[in-house]
Amino acid sequence: MRILFYISTIKGGGAARVMTNLANHFVNDLEMNNQVIFLTNFYGEQEYILDQRVKRLSVEKQEKKANFFIKNAKRVNYIRKVIKEEKPDILVAFMSENNVRAWVASLGLPVKVLISVRNDPNIKYGTGLRAKFIKYVYNQVDAIVFQTKEAKEWFGTKLKPASTIIMNQVSEEFYREVSKDNINNKTDKILRKDIVTTGKFLEQKNHRLLMEAFARICDKYEDNLIIYGDGKLRKEYEEYIQELGLENRIQIPGNISKVSEHIKYAKLFVMSSDYEGMPNSLMEAMALGLPCISTDCPCGGPASLIESMKDGVLVKVGDCDGLADAMDKLMQEDALRENIGKQAQIKAQEFHPERVYNIWKEFLIKIGKKTSSLFVPTGHKIPTGHKIPTGHNMLKSAQNRGNHEEKRK
Repeated sequence: MRILFYISTIKGGGAARVMTNLANHFVNDLEMNNQVIFLTNFYGEQEYILDQRVKRLSVEKQEKKANFFIKNAKRVNYIRKVIKEEKPDILVAFMSENNVRAWVASLGLPVKVLISVRNDPNIKYGTGLRAKFIKYVYNQVDAIVFQTKEAKEWFGTKLKPASTIIMNQVSEEFYREVSKDNINNKTDKILRKDIVTTGKFLEQKNHRLLMEAFARICDKYEDNLIIYGDGKLRKEYEEYIQELGLENRIQIPGNISKVSEHIKYAKLFVMSSDYEGMPNSLMEAMALGLPCISTDCPCGGPASLIESMKDGVLVKVGDCDGLADAMDKLMQEDALRENIGKQAQIKAQEFHPERVYNIWKEFLIKIGKKTSSLFVPTGHKIPTGHKIPTGHNMLKSAQNRGNHEEKRK
């Protein structure tokens, strides 16, 4: 099977990590003898590592600011060019804009399109014309992979494409770190310290909530708070840390390539997001056997991973008191903290990479066997008067709809 993966970038983020892992698994599946092509919109520094047998392509060498129509028309045309030249059986796209581009680029070409919803549709698509447009486009593709039941339910009961719910897979490295400690009999000798989290510095992650909750309890403990990641809010974070007077207690060291090595001996992992899809960072921490606290955020990802007070702790979104109390309780009670970490590690077997890969594999094989309604056989002509929309016209139409919606508000 020839598979074309498409995403904006692989320089960071949970969706990029998942797609990179999938590409590496598919190219290493000797039974299927897959050929894998990986396309991004631009290259980035500190990218996730792709197997050398994966063919790597990019629309641009680096991210460029450009007019909405020009940027999207260029990307759609490039994807279409890649489809024609590489002749993939299936095009797999992640993230909303990429999903739309992939569908537009594939029109009239003999390729199956599988897209994935990676975040809360209520936040990403909202209501009104944008939501209607997304539902229309997503009903034209061949298949959709959701991460949670709640995300799938947003699209209603009349969803036409084949669809399934698949958890993210966690990289093998997180399971290997635990195995190494078990082999070396280090598990009972580990000195755990610090509270950690990982993620982009975005409003969605609500790291300010975590910092404020930490500020309320930090005088009781010697452990620091370390927030791994980077993003547009770095300056704001630095200023807020100064405002709290915790420059020596809250660290923001930046992006890291080997996440498992940096967080595996933490005392607690805390995720404070306002919304998520299926949070990779939380799943990775669970795989390492870390005691985890998470907001019970939409669209249901953390709640599908954690049974509160058994294999993790769930708190209400935006509840600083609740988050501080949960952190304080686990920091105080060593036995409870240790037991929650062990139970999290057991739960993490459900998203072991081999298990998740096999679910993806079965679904792609199923989709590959179906006849695409968009396939135009060689020698056949598109009926007179029927026009295949170009990427530019489709995206312009979507933008016009959005403009009309804004005028009515």
